[in-house]
Formats: sequence, C-alpha cells, structure tokens
Amino acid sequence: MSGCENRTLRSMTAKEWTEAIFVLILLLPFFFVFLPREGFWQVLGFVYLAAICGYVVFFSPHRDLSRRARLSLLEVPIIVLWILFWLWAVLPRGKPGLVLGVSALAAALIYIAFISARRHGDTSDDWGLGNPARFLRTLRQGPKARAKSIQLSVANLLVLVVVLLARDQAEEILRRVVGQSTPFRIHGPIPAWVVALVFMAMIHLFLFCVIRYNNMRRAARIVGIYLAILLAFIAVAGYFMIYVRAEGTVELRWARGLKAVGTYVIWGTLQELLFLSYFNTRIRKGITSPCLSALLTAVVFSLFHLTAYELMTLCFFIGIVWALIFQAAPNVFLLGVAHGVSGGFGSAFEVHLPQGLKVPKIKATVGPFNL
Repeated sequence: MSGCENRTLRSMTAKEWTEAIFVLILLLPFFFVFLPREGFWQVLGFVYLAAICGYVVFFSPHRDLSRRARLSLLEVPIIVLWILFWLWAVLPRGKPGLVLGVSALAAALIYIAFISARRHGDTSDDWGLGNPARFLRTLRQGPKARAKSIQLSVANLLVLVVVLLARDQAEEILRRVVGQSTPFRIHGPIPAWVVALVFMAMIHLFLFCVIRYNNMRRAARIVGIYLAILLAFIAVAGYFMIYVRAEGTVELRWARGLKAVGTYVIWGTLQELLFLSYFNTRIRKGITSPCLSALLTAVVFSLFHLTAYELMTLCFFIGIVWALIFQAAPNVFLLGVAHGVSGGFGSAFEVHLPQGLKVPKIKATVGPFNL
C-alpha cells in the first residue's frame, strides 16, 4: 500500500454504515454520561472508551489485514499513550519532569515528522501537504515561471512590511502560538527583527512544504461550504440568543478578532498536521471504512483536549467532520484555516447582556499546565 485510498462516504457499503453508526452510538455515552462525572464514573468511562477503540483496532471486520496496514493502525494507540503519559504523568513534575517530558515529546514529534511517513510509505499527498520539489519545479519550469517567481518575491516583501507595520499584533500572535503549543511562556519584549525573521521563516515553510496546491480548488470548495454553513448557523443562533431572547447587543472588536484568528490559523494548522496528516493517515491505512476511520480520528483529537470536558465533546463531533473533509480532499492548510476561523472569529465580538445575565463559555484551556 503506497498511499491512502481516498474513499468517501459515497463509496461506503451498507455493512460499513451499520458498523459506523453502531460505534457512534456506543461512543455517545462516554461523552454525555461518563466524561462529565469526575471520579469513579469518569475512570470507568475511559475504560469503556478503550474497549470501544480496542474493538475497532483489533476486531472490526473493516480492517485491512495486510501486515503493513496493521502496523500503521497499531502505531496510533502506541503514540497516543506515549504522548499522554509524558504529557500528564511526567511533564508537570517540576524541572526534572519538564526536561524528561519535553525530551520524550520532542522524540515523538521527530518520529512523526521524519520517520513515520518514510516507514509506512506515505506521500506528501497522503498527508495533505505540499511537495517542495514540485513547488520549486513549478517556479523554474512551469508555465509563467518568471511571473510566479516575481509574485513570490513581491508577496515576501508585502509580508515583511505588514509584520513590521503591525509588529505589536504579530508579536502577540507569536506569544500565543508558543504559549498554546508548548509549556513555555515568552516574557519581555521580542525584538522586531526576531518577529520578522520568525514570520518570514513560517511563511516560507507554509509556501514550500505545508500548502498543497494540486487539489486546492476542490478542497477550498468543500472547506468553504463547511465554513459557510458553520458561520451561518452561529450567526442565526447568536442573533436569536443575544438580540431576541436576551435583548443584548454585540460590539465589533476587529483587531482582537484578527489576532485570535491569526493565532488559531497557525496553531490550528499545527494541530491538523498531528491529527489529520499523521493520525488520520495512520488510521486510514488500517481501516477501510471512511466513517469508522473518521470516528477513531475524532476520538484521538478529543483525548488531546483533556481536561476541558465540554470542549472534548465538541472536538469529537467537529473532528468527525474535519476527518471526512480531509478524506475527500486532503489539504491540511485549508483545514488549518477552517480551524483558525472556527476557533478565533468569536473574539471579534464583545457581547453585552442585561444585568444578571452571562454569556455561557466553554473552557478552552487544555493540558496539565492549564488546570
């Protein structure tokens, strides 16, 4: 198996639908019954979840039984348990735990980024990523190569100018990305040249390695439909809940919203590299049912949002949708943008309610350092 077979919902058989619906029904009690109840019932819930995932990994009739596919699928629980162990059991244990934990997690990320794909015969298209060699070839030999090279140079210059002109916003985005993706915090001012250098390096990494261009139109259409439906639903629901029911008002805070969206696009793309490019690819190579592989991917995505239990439930359902979109058109950058818009655009609005009423909030801080 040299690459992932991009099966979609339309290609699923009746037996695959039956099993996927059955597994989904079995998963719902974990999120709605066991997870919200801390203590014994929550522990029992995780045992229950492990049993369901164990069925999918070891007993589902829709597994690919070839040796390469089995190794691909079995790598998922091993890496998940490795990361969660070091993240929760070791990392919070003072300085020794921090050093050991960061080293072990860095080793896992190195394996994921540089070894796993080669070991399992993945392609950049499987991971929804760009191909640097293909991109350079397009710049040098493709149609209008000279024009594209000039456009790239102008784009780099524009990015540099924007970062320098909006240095405070760029610095804040950098702080947030570091704070959300690592246990470290940046204290004190960051020199302008450092901010500019980091953003320029990030832009080039995205242009050459992250953005997949050869399925951009199809992926943009699917992601665009998803975002249009999501934003329309939130707008209608928000209008009814805030203006009609609560008789409140909304104030636009566009600068705050742009910083939040910018942070979440970068942070969201990093997350999708882990959950969609890596975990979803490993699962898709071991599970032939598109919907079942999406369910398993969504469970993994949810588990990494401990201990924000409401957010875990939300991530499970969103993770199913994102995994199915990725299967239809693997493009991790566009799903990172969707992640960024979904997670950050709400910061652009400040809600004012009558005295005594409060806006319901979902805990969004995750990990052992945000308890």
